[in-house]
Amino acid sequence: MTTQSELRAINGDVYNPGTNAGGLDGPGGMEANFPRALGLIAQGLDDMAAYLSQANFLAAQASVATILQLCQALVAQITPGSTNALAFPGVDKPLVTATDVVDVIVYDTRLDDLTADGRRWNEPGRCSGMSWWNEALNVAYRGAKRDFPAVALIVALREQWWIFDALDLDPLTGAPRLWAGSNPTGNGLIFCGSTGPITSVFARNGYLYFGVGTGLHIVSMTGDYCDRYDNGGRRRKLGTIAQRNAVLSVGPVNTAAALPANGVTSVHAHVYPGAPLDAAGMPIPTVGVATAAGAAVIHPNGLVLSLPDGTGFSRIRFLADGRVALTRGGGDASLWVGPLPYTAATASAWRTETYSAATVVHIGGSGESTSLASAGDTLCVGRSDRLTLLARDAANPTAGSMAAYIAPRFATGWMVGDVRLAALCDAMTGAVTGTEMIINGGFDTGFANWQAGTNASLSVVAGKMRVASPSDAWVIAEQNIAAVVGQTYAVAANANKGTASSGVIRCWGVESAPVDRTATSSSDFSQSWQVTAALATATIQLQVRPTVGSSGQYAEFDNISMRPGSADRSYNGVPLAVMGSTPLMRTAIATGGMVEWSGWATTAWLEQPFSARLQLGSGPLSMPVVFRAGEGSGTETLVSRDSTSTGARWRLLLTGGGALQLVASDGTNTVSATTTATYRDGARREVVPVLNRSLTRLEIWVDSELVATAALGSLGSLDNAAATLRVGLDQQGANPATTCAIAMLRITASEMSPAQIRRSAADTRPVLAGMPIFLAGGPGIAALSRCPSPTEWRPSRRPAATSSAGLRASPSTPALPSPQPPATTTRRARSAAARCWSAQRHRRRC
Repeated sequence: MTTQSELRAINGDVYNPGTNAGGLDGPGGMEANFPRALGLIAQGLDDMAAYLSQANFLAAQASVATILQLCQALVAQITPGSTNALAFPGVDKPLVTATDVVDVIVYDTRLDDLTADGRRWNEPGRCSGMSWWNEALNVAYRGAKRDFPAVALIVALREQWWIFDALDLDPLTGAPRLWAGSNPTGNGLIFCGSTGPITSVFARNGYLYFGVGTGLHIVSMTGDYCDRYDNGGRRRKLGTIAQRNAVLSVGPVNTAAALPANGVTSVHAHVYPGAPLDAAGMPIPTVGVATAAGAAVIHPNGLVLSLPDGTGFSRIRFLADGRVALTRGGGDASLWVGPLPYTAATASAWRTETYSAATVVHIGGSGESTSLASAGDTLCVGRSDRLTLLARDAANPTAGSMAAYIAPRFATGWMVGDVRLAALCDAMTGAVTGTEMIINGGFDTGFANWQAGTNASLSVVAGKMRVASPSDAWVIAEQNIAAVVGQTYAVAANANKGTASSGVIRCWGVESAPVDRTATSSSDFSQSWQVTAALATATIQLQVRPTVGSSGQYAEFDNISMRPGSADRSYNGVPLAVMGSTPLMRTAIATGGMVEWSGWATTAWLEQPFSARLQLGSGPLSMPVVFRAGEGSGTETLVSRDSTSTGARWRLLLTGGGALQLVASDGTNTVSATTTATYRDGARREVVPVLNRSLTRLEIWVDSELVATAALGSLGSLDNAAATLRVGLDQQGANPATTCAIAMLRITASEMSPAQIRRSAADTRPVLAGMPIFLAGGPGIAALSRCPSPTEWRPSRRPAATSSAGLRASPSTPALPSPQPPATTTRRARSAAARCWSAQRHRRRC
């Protein structure tokens, strides 16, 4: 038998053959003691099994708990250094091959609340009075173990569900073994079928929640019952969990507990402080459901509060700070957030925050939100083309919320409030030169290099291309361009409708083709937009669209341009074009890491033409940007919005001495703030210049520290109708950022609060150090999950993303790592951290 003293002899202190022969740490420790420790644990488990086979389970519980505690304490002492030389097999096995999987969750019961007597609800033998505990084992829909798994993998199909034991691996296949399941008829404990399939599943504190087309089913593992909620009210299934595959009748209906609709689209649960205890001594969770006719919250006392809405909701989530988040259904792209409801109200009256394509803090992406998760104070929304993260300054809600976008090709970092630009955020690397790709885009040589489409009549009138149609049919002129697949291009053009109904610039061979810009006025418009090449040949078409029944109508075009660029990943979509005759370099600081732009010169810079979105007036400005600089002696321009002549402007400069300088001028009054510290040491930093109108001062923050301020005085509007935005060079063609590398430029017409600046710096710091940036799998986010254990702080609070490319696409490295937790933790927390670290190391899904 393994004794407690033998186990205690193995410890995590530094190994010394004389004074600490049982140490695991230090030279020789792992080699000498680790195999012995594993052997002792294995022997202890064998002893435990033999002992339990001949003893009353409950009577032996104290001894079992002691052995288990010793084993867990030993696991908690294992450090990465003590296991580096060991090779563990990866656990990455298929569980089901069905194509109708609708939801999968990892239910770690070790993270549930403890019972009133300080124990876990599913400790060995604790539920021996339940019907499911006494089922025959190793039969259809029942596995080899009686106790509910410590870590359960719950797989929900449309009309069937399975529960696997994540810690009970089949000795032959290595896959988690089945604990229990339902038959495929869908008419048992969980009433579902082809017309009312399962849609979602969740679990907490011994309760399993199944969202179904016929309502919400709450299964109590400790109470051995199932309640069903629908639009008629609440009723109890007249049977036990062991009868889950039998047709069961129901008891009386409590009509006061009705949901807005039968079809549940999402379910979530959260335990709030002070929750009442159930019969097993467990805090009762608060439950939220989303339906096509609104949402509902089921409080622990049984009160059901509906939030009706005609459009309905697709996802619901309780947040750590007490708020509730809902994504809209019916193809709507918005997210609604409000307090935990205690009175009935319409959803529109209940909400206090809205994020959509029309709000200041833009949700980003397109189409309906596919999934929703939360981690701490961060909301994570799966979108059709990206993952959107949303966070607010809880201590100062008036500071506005922050958003960050993560997609297959880019990650923006945090953007606050009214975002106007997010550039230099893409993952593409390599040299890129600002060559104009359109030949004769200004029609200085007639319509050379432009091909006329069928029946089109081309001419150049007053320096513009005129495209005319002899009838009321659309006709075109076009030019083909060699492109690099995946490269973003800045397209610019002037157009007017002339005598026709409209004139259109259309792009083919690009993502989401055709991409159009339409002129409906007889006066020229000037526009700049971005496209990403999907084919090796892109086509620019100039179209005239006559009115019905007309003939001889025309539209006019001028200054057609297409250049490689840095995409604007904000919702504005106005890129920075690569300018000049020499290449700019895009270099990842580590494999899969942040991409820096360098090579700035008087012949190589980035530029955005005049954009009304950058007319900030007398409002605020925040401009986070990442940069590093080497040795130099001249002034260098990092970012500048200015004109060639004197006017309103703002600039971020690096002086010859290495100080950072923020300059703002309304054309008459000029204010500048300059740091006393210098930054020509080659280190990467996040710099946040802020024009703080509330405090009437300029601010420069470097890596979350306020390093320079200056009073605004009489500084007025910064609007300048002739201004362009440049990166790496000023508008006078001087002061290039020769020694600098620049990345992740974000411009917002909002003031970043100190807390937001600190959050951005903390989440960016590991990326600056070379940690790879997580880029979401494509083409879109189908599901989200998160690791709720204490190691969500190691390395991130952010959830893992599941893309539509696979059932379990889990990122290995986050884009926005969060600060580390306090070093002091309880033994239980340390043990959970070690277990989760081990799971990550073994490639298990946490």
